[in-house]
This record gives sequence, C-alpha cells and structure tokens, in this order.
Amino acid sequence: MPFDPTADGEPHSFSILWSSRVVIFYVDGVPIREVPRSGNMGGDYPSKPMAVYATIWDGSTWATDNGRYKVNYKRGPFTAEFSDLVLRGCPAAAVRHDDPTRLQLRLASADCRDSCAGAEFELMTAEYAIMTPRKRMAMRRWRQRQMLYTVCYDTNRYPVPFPECDVNMAERQKFWEWGESKVVRPRVRGRSRRRPTQPPPALVSLQQAD
Repeated sequence: MPFDPTADGEPHSFSILWSSRVVIFYVDGVPIREVPRSGNMGGDYPSKPMAVYATIWDGSTWATDNGRYKVNYKRGPFTAEFSDLVLRGCPAAAVRHDDPTRLQLRLASADCRDSCAGAEFELMTAEYAIMTPRKRMAMRRWRQRQMLYTVCYDTNRYPVPFPECDVNMAERQKFWEWGESKVVRPRVRGRSRRRPTQPPPALVSLQQAD
C-alpha cells in the first residue's frame, strides 16, 4: 500500500473489490485507488483465478528518495500481523497438466460460473461498490494527505504510464520522478537525540538569617 500504515500505531482494514469491470482498493473503508477496465489494458486486466499472498518486502533500492536510504536490518525483526481475513468470490480448483511442474487454476464447475455471474451483479450493485462523488472526494483527500508513492508518477522505472493510471497533472507536480511524494513524508524512526542533562540549579534560601 502506498502509505505508512504504522504512522498512527493503529491496525488498519484493507479491502479489494475486484470484478470484471473495475478494481477498487480500500483502506479503513475509504477508496484509495480505482482501476476501471478499459480496452487499452488488453490482457493486463486481472481476469484469471488468483490467490492471496501477503508479506513484507524491501523496496529501498528504488523507494526512499530513489534508493538514498536503505533498510537497517539491525533494527529487525520486521513483522506484520494479519487477522480476520474474509474472501468472497468464486472458488477455483487446481488442475494439473501433463507436466507436473505446472499448475493451472480454473473455476470449479459450470454451475459455479453461473452463480458467480449472479454474485457479481449483486456485488456491483451494493452500496460500497458504487463510487459516488462523496467517495471520490474522500479518495482525493486521502491521496493528498497520506499517499507516499505511486507507480503512475514513477517515470524513472516506468517512462510510459500504465493504462490504468489516471494521470492528473496538478497531482503529478507533487511527486518526484521516482514516484515519491514531495509533500507527504514518512514518519522518521530511530533514536532521538537527547540533550545533555544540566545539573539542577543550586537552591537559594530566601529566609533572612537572624
């Protein structure tokens, strides 16, 4: 995710709405990215059965001011916790080829495909799947305040934007050519420098001696 989830010290809820027409990413119920399907995407639009995989990875070779700051592994271990995982969709079955090293996923049955068509209609007509002007405004506010990086403005690695990128020139000027925000900065971690302690001032008695 293109933001610092540890900044507020609170757990977050991540959601992905994926249909044959659009993919929407949510953080804590707020849409942060919308990828509508278009003809320019061709076969790049995700349309095959998939699995969920989550991990921590090191992006400091290209992120962090274009690789200026590297991960300090002495501060490890780095951990992440996931809970309350919910998957709603069409189950896929693993089908092996003659080559035992290859594995293909396909929908379990024709009945499943029929039920999936009805489930997708119900999904796309649900309240959380409809991008209203109010939700788009919330998405713009989130991106302005929290988005640290985006591949859509990373011209160093991707000179030609991806088809799903909705390039906004006003927003583009707020990002460096390596895709990091000029405005939103990550929380600085590390030991704080302590000021040298001063000896306490001498106590002066205000009582007049007899």
